[in-house]
Amino acid sequence: MMKVVLGIEDPWVLGAYIGSILVMLLCVVYGALNWNKGGEDEEEQIKEEIK
Repeated sequence: MMKVVLGIEDPWVLGAYIGSILVMLLCVVYGALNWNKGGEDEEEQIKEEIK
């Protein structure tokens, strides 16, 4: 007999829910770690594009 978790009987559906939550958490952590990176030379790039 299969154990029902949160009303979800199919383990693949439960895996999809858990996987999407884990991917969301991974994206939040990645965004927090890379919050203000990459803008150091932005002013130089803007000046080059104006020329």
